[in-house]
Amino acid sequence: MLEVKYITNDKGERTDVVMPLADYIEILEEIEDLRLIAERNSEELFSHSDVLEANRYLSSC
Repeated sequence: MLEVKYITNDKGERTDVVMPLADYIEILEEIEDLRLIAERNSEELFSHSDVLEANRYLSSC
């Protein structure tokens, strides 16, 4: 569980967050992991049969 403290304005609205640096770094790393997953999901996929065919072709060279 994250240890966060909120800073509020005169109306009681949350305007800022204070948290331990280690928690902040962990969040940044998780965001980067999610970005990489999203990037990988947009990569072109090859069917298993296409990969096998390419392997056979390369093996015969």
